[in-house]
Amino acid sequence: MKARSNPAELSGIRFVQFVQFIQFVTVQRCLPRLLTILAALFGVSSAAGQTYVVNVFMLESCTITQAFTDELIRLHQDFSSDSIQFVGWFPNQVSTWESIEEFRKTSDLPFVCRIDSGAVRARRYGVTITPEVAIVSVADQQVLYRGRVNDLFVRVGQRRGVVTQHDVRAVLRALTDGMSVTPRVTTAIGCILPVWR
Repeated sequence: MKARSNPAELSGIRFVQFVQFIQFVTVQRCLPRLLTILAALFGVSSAAGQTYVVNVFMLESCTITQAFTDELIRLHQDFSSDSIQFVGWFPNQVSTWESIEEFRKTSDLPFVCRIDSGAVRARRYGVTITPEVAIVSVADQQVLYRGRVNDLFVRVGQRRGVVTQHDVRAVLRALTDGMSVTPRVTTAIGCILPVWR
C-alpha cells in the first residue's frame, strides 16, 4: 500500500524551499550593494565595475616618505575616483592619531590616513618599508602591485636627477584605461618597518 504524504508536511517543505529560493535571489541581487556597504565601512567607496584601493604605507618622521608627498598628491588628483580610492596607513608603534593628522595637514595629503595597528595590513600585503604602496582589488583582495611609488631614489640617501620609472602611475593608468594588470612587485627604498611584538 502506497504511503500518503501529509498535505501539511508537503506545504511546510514547499515553504522552506520557497524561503531558500528567496534568500538566494536576495543575496544575488544584493551582493553588489553589500560590497558597497562593506567597502564604505572600511573607508572605501564602491561603484559599478571594479574597485581598487591604493594603500600607501608611511611613517611621518621618515624623510623618504616626506619626499614622496608631492607625488602622492599628484597621483590622487589624477586618479582618485569612485573606483580608485587612496588610504594612508601608518604601521608603526610611534605614530599617534595626532601626529598622523598633523603630518597629513602639513603635507596637504588629500586622502584619509589611519593607524595600521599591529601592522596588520602591512603584513597582509607583504609591506616592509615606508613609503611603500599596495594596490588591491576590493572584489577579490588581489594585490595587483606592491612596491615603490617611483624610482626617485637609487638607494637611501641618493636620489636620481630624473625619475624614469613611474610605477604606481603606470598601474593606475592601466586600471583607469580598463586594461588587465599582471600583479608585480618592485623594491621600495625607505625606512624599514619596526618589528611589532
